[in-house]
This record gives sequence, structure tokens and C-alpha cells, in this order.
Amino acid sequence: MQINVLNRAVEDALYLPNPDRLKLLEIYTNTWKDSQVISEHEKAEAFLITEPFEVGKQGGDTEDKKRTNLFKRPWFTHFLTMAMDLEFWGYQLVEFQEQDEKGEFIDVKIFPREHVRPFEKLIVINPYDREGVSYEGVETDFFLLPLGEPENLGKLESISREVIWKTFARSDWSEYNERFGKPFITYETDTDNEAERKAALEMAANFGSDLVGVISSNEKLTVTPVASKESSDNYKGMAEFCDDQIAKMMNGQTDTGKNGAWSGTAEVHERVLTEFTKARMKRIQDLINYKLFPFLILKGYPLKGYEFRFYGLKHKKENTIDNKSYDEPSPAKENKKGENASLGFFRPCPEAIGFSGLIDGLYTASCGICNGNGKTGFKITFPGKLQKKVLKRIYEQFDIEGGIDPDLFSFTKEELDKAVEEGFGLPKWGDPNYEFLQELKYNNAVFAAFKTHRQQNDLAALLIDDEGKQRPFSDFQKASESVIGSYNSTWLKTEHDTAIKSARTAARFKEFEKDQDLYPNLKWLKSRAVNPRDSHKPYYNNVRSLLDSWWKTHYPGCVYGCQCDIKNTDEPVTHRGDTPVNFLSRETTQASPGLDLNPAMTGSIFTEHHPYIQECYPGAHKAVANFLKNLMKKDGEKS
Repeated sequence: MQINVLNRAVEDALYLPNPDRLKLLEIYTNTWKDSQVISEHEKAEAFLITEPFEVGKQGGDTEDKKRTNLFKRPWFTHFLTMAMDLEFWGYQLVEFQEQDEKGEFIDVKIFPREHVRPFEKLIVINPYDREGVSYEGVETDFFLLPLGEPENLGKLESISREVIWKTFARSDWSEYNERFGKPFITYETDTDNEAERKAALEMAANFGSDLVGVISSNEKLTVTPVASKESSDNYKGMAEFCDDQIAKMMNGQTDTGKNGAWSGTAEVHERVLTEFTKARMKRIQDLINYKLFPFLILKGYPLKGYEFRFYGLKHKKENTIDNKSYDEPSPAKENKKGENASLGFFRPCPEAIGFSGLIDGLYTASCGICNGNGKTGFKITFPGKLQKKVLKRIYEQFDIEGGIDPDLFSFTKEELDKAVEEGFGLPKWGDPNYEFLQELKYNNAVFAAFKTHRQQNDLAALLIDDEGKQRPFSDFQKASESVIGSYNSTWLKTEHDTAIKSARTAARFKEFEKDQDLYPNLKWLKSRAVNPRDSHKPYYNNVRSLLDSWWKTHYPGCVYGCQCDIKNTDEPVTHRGDTPVNFLSRETTQASPGLDLNPAMTGSIFTEHHPYIQECYPGAHKAVANFLKNLMKKDGEKS
């Protein structure tokens, strides 16, 4: 594992008169065991194998569930990983195992790489053989599927360089600690007695491990520390830099395996789909359609005319009401001018489009890693039966201005409560954090009530057509699809993901408070985004006291999609609190409306500055207050 050895191995692998990649494979195998490589590979694999997919007619938009189920098998999960590993290992040969009684494959494996000569398309008995069995032109007969091109050596060539540099840095780090990690001890004595000198030397050698030492008044023991944190940090910094480069090459991000629950385990749950990952999925999707499908068709799979699609690469219309018949409520009334004054709440909404654009723009603003989309493959669907129930209630003159639709409210609040439980955890009753979690949930109820009031009014505005007449119910259903989809799928998805991140931030601040006697300060860490926002870069590596009021208005996650991070530390303070942000004047604030205050200090995921509240319809505040008051009475709670 040396750079010069790697360079020679690359030359040997591409030497066409007699290509030999055995040494390169040996280096790759060692690289594959590196802890950072293992972590990043597991992350990439988790993103891929849990991404939903479907099989359908070529060029169509409808899933063929029967054919999709052909791939919901262990062998295909293995194949996805192999297809991804093509990116790292370069050319490889996939070997399909036996078929069951239905003709479906049971498993697939990578044919041992050291027994394959890619340029000659030979399988050799011994790795050093130059002659063997040719599989060129008969791959299908041998149940083999070649992936990649022979000259492609994969990313492991570059990743191996980082691993080698890191290994040397760690080796130098260990040698430094061995030489200078322990203090140098000088024992001064004026005795000429050899036995006494020998005893003194033994005591000095064991000094510290025996926990006790005795010297006479005319002797002197001097302890000189020689190691410095700055020196050891040089080696540590080199190792961390190499890990960052490995992370960037494997997943397009740095720091993806650091900082525990915030950017490690939690990130697996959050499923952040980056453009980097989308590109990987597109390459694999093409490989499946243009390499795997033709092979499977020859082996009897009924896939001719069909294609494979990842959901994450497909634009699907979601959460529309099904086309089943529905009887219009009777009587169906028109809202002509001067008639039916009771239908006064069926009013046009000239700001509806503008408000939709406001929320869309707000929620898609991000640090450049996920565009506010959060967990990949995770979707929120508003049930069709519930949609009909809500729309029928609005159509039949539900008190839009003075009431809160209970079903719309419950659907939103339940999703947000699940999100804060995932992010904050589930403390037991009696734990101080238990009360804090209840406070977060109560504020979820406030937010959900304001959102519901806004949504039901936007829906009511669609009851009247351009001619001032009340739409038939079927037309109202169609007109409401975009509003229902935005509020209860697209936007709620972002709110759900934000609630997870904000609740996790609150939980971390609570933990930091417990350890502030050891780690009194907090350090702002750089974003893990592919394209970090410029506005947060001045905060990178800022160290401030945990008690600094600056943290009330500045915290990782104060913008939708923010991927910055923090950690507690005993490093010295580098910055002190700035002038508090005046949110309403937008003075130098970097926070999104509704995320302008740290949830750890407010007990609220979303603040009153969220557009649902700031841009609410008349009567919203009174309607929300009455609704929550009645809700708490119903639940037997005190207001």
C-alpha cells in the first residue's frame, strides 16, 4: 500500500500486450476494508436499495405490479449493489445462479475478479495464467453479464491514494505519540553506588505507573512534557482531510460519517437524496434497462416492451382523488350576485397563486444538498376517502371562516407529531424532556390549526368558477387537486422533514446543556451540502458560549434544507453574540420565515412568522383559539 506501488499496478492493469491487474486488485481489496470506505459504501448502498422502483410499459406512466414483483427478490437487491460497485471497481463479471421452478433467478454473484482477464474476455483457472476459457459472445450461455469496460479501473484507484496517504499519516501520528506522547523524565542524583543508581533508573522508568515514587532530599526528578496538541493535530488533520476526499468521491459530500446521531445514524433515517445520488441512480437505471433486461428476456422473463424506473427519477402526480363516482350534495347551489348571501364565504382568492409560489419558494430554498426534499423514497399521501369527506364538508357550507376542519387538522398534526418523536426521541414520563416534548406537540397543534384554516379557505375559493357560479362537485374535485396535493403532500413532506431536523436540534441542545461543565461552548461546523449556501459560510468554525443569546436566532436548520451542524467543545470562544436579529425588518437575518427562533429555546418547531400565520385569512386567530380550547376540553387537558 504505497503510491509508487499503486502507480505501477495501474500501468500493469492497462498494459495491453499483457494486462495484469492482480496487484491492483490486491490494493483495492485492502482499500475496501478502510473504515471510511466501509461507512460511505454502506450509506450509498442504503440510499440505493431502499429507493422504490417500478416496472411499466416503455414510455408509459403506469406500473405493472406483476412485473415489478419479479424484482422484489433478494437477487435483485444484490444486483443493485453490484451495479453500484461498478463505479468503484470498474469492470466486473456478474454470474447468475440457478433458476427456480418458475424460471426466476435465486441469486447473483460477482465472478472472482482475479480469475477474469477483461481485455481478453477470458476466465482463467489460476490468476497468473494467460490462457483460459473465452466467454466472448457466449456470455448469456454461461449465465454471465459483463458490466463496464475493461479500461475502466473505477474510483478505487483515486480512493486508494487517499487511503494510502491516510495510513501513512496515522502511522506518523502513532510514531509521534510513541516518541513524544509520554513526558521525558530526568532523575538527578549524586550517588556513586551502582545499586542505588540502578534502583533510581528503575523508579524513573516506572514513574507514574506505580502511582508513587520516593526520592531523597538531595535528589531531583524533572518531568518535561514534549508533545504538543498542535503537532499531533497536523497528522490528525491529514487523516480527516483524506476521509473528506473519500466521502466526496463516494457520495458527493464531506463529513457524512461524522458527528454521531446528527450526521451519521440520523442521516440514514433522513435519506437525503442529492443530485450526486440521482446521477448514480440514472446510470444504474440505464444499465438495468439496456443490459439486464435483454439478458433476462433471453432467459425467459416476460419483459419485452417494458422498462425499469426509480421513483426518485420519475415525476409522478400524487394525491389526486380517484375517479370513482360521487353523488353531489343536494341541493347544489349557485352563487350568483345578490343571491344566497349565506354563501358569502365562497369568495375568490386573488392571492392564492401568489401564496402557493411563496411557500414553494420558501420550502425549496436549501443549502444545496436536497432542495428541501428530505428523505428520499418517503412520501406522504392524503387518503382519497378522507379527501372526499373534507371536500364534501366544504362544498356543503362548512363554516370556513369560524371553524377548523377536524380531518385536515388531525392529518397535519399527526404527521408533525410523528416527526418530532423521531427527531427528539420518546422520553419517559417524569423526565424533564417529557414535558418539553409535550410543548413541541402543543405548538404543532397551533401550527396545524393555522395551516388548516388557510387550506380550507383556499379550497373554498375554488367553489366559484370564472363566471361567478358555483362549480359542480365533480369540477370542484378536479380544481382542488393541486391545492390538496400541495398542502397535504408536497408542503407537508417538507414540514415533516423540517420537524425531524428541528426536534433533533432541540434534543442536542438539551444534551449540550447537561455537559456544559465539561464542554461550555458550541462550534458551528461547515455544511455537508454539495453547494453550500454563502450566507452560512461566515459561521463556519465559529466557537461561541452555549449561553450566548446568539444561538436563539442562529442555529443549523434555521433555513429549510440547511445541512450545517454544531458540536459542543471546550475550545476557546472565537466570537461573541452579535446584535439580535430583527426578523420583521429582515435585518441581516439568515433564517427562513417560521424558523427564525431556535426550537430548543422556544419549544416550537415553527414560529408565528410562518406564512400560514403571517398571511392568514381574516378570523384565523379567533378560529384557532376556539378550536384548540375546545380540543383541550375534549381531551380533558387544562388550557
